Amino acid sequence: MSFKNEISIDDYQGQLDKLQLLYNETFKQEGTIGEQFSKVPTSNINYIPSYEKSPYRYPFNDEYDIYITVSQTGGINRYEFMKKGNSNIKVSIDCDNLKFDGSHLYIYSNGNLPFYKVSEKMQGWYDKETRRIEIPGNIQILEFYDNNILVKNFDDNTVYFLNTDYERISDIYRDIFVLDDAYIVKNLNNKYIVINKNFEKILDIEYDYINPILLDEGLLICANLPARVNFNSFGFPSNLEYDIVDLTGKKITLKNTDGSEIENPGYSGIYSLYNKKTVSSYDLYINNLTDIFYEFIGEEFYKK
Repeated sequence: MSFKNEISIDDYQGQLDKLQLLYNETFKQEGTIGEQFSKVPTSNINYIPSYEKSPYRYPFNDEYDIYITVSQTGGINRYEFMKKGNSNIKVSIDCDNLKFDGSHLYIYSNGNLPFYKVSEKMQGWYDKETRRIEIPGNIQILEFYDNNILVKNFDDNTVYFLNTDYERISDIYRDIFVLDDAYIVKNLNNKYIVINKNFEKILDIEYDYINPILLDEGLLICANLPARVNFNSFGFPSNLEYDIVDLTGKKITLKNTDGSEIENPGYSGIYSLYNKKTVSSYDLYINNLTDIFYEFIGEEFYKK
């Protein structure tokens, strides 16, 4: 991570040391900046813990547990609702998969249990009264937000929101990162924007790249890509210039330790730890560079 200064762009450690100095003395932050990189959540997956002495059995509601018989041969698992107090009463759950491990059964934030029957292009959920809701199609139900349903459409690899009548109520996006009270989305022009819970643009910015890794400090790292990204001898981008933008959309101007303003505050090599070119394909590198990772429940069931 570096910015325009007297240090060679190829001197990665020197740039990192300079950044650390700014982090402590200019931003008045304690510790190392690397400690901050892991604090921004990249998922919000919820779960039900298994019973302490009964792996693969999970409490679901007042009447039923969920019991999973795991195939020992790599075959099909069996998923069932099991009556509390009478394990002989079981109701089959018709699906290819639930998302689980020995300690957790993974659910949506509203408590609904997602099921996956991707073999028949069917997915849905069981609510807390064990009512089954099915949504057909080549889609993944990502999560529920404010009674709206976020889905991914694998026919065109887009994401959007549905209402409770399963009607689309938002624009169509290529990618999404969930904030506490807003979303960072990539629009169909491949530009990242920030929208509120009503799907309205709230910051007057559009970038090829937005990284929320400093979100706890109220900052976004933003960039527009040059026609062609160049690399230094260490494999890091050498001609990317970034803006640091606060949550009002205003670009941040940094100052030196003596209070003077840093001239031409275009940053280069920011997040170079993560931006190093480790793949041979340039297009794949650009795709990885501009991707904002956010994990949703059940993604592995849709990977081909």
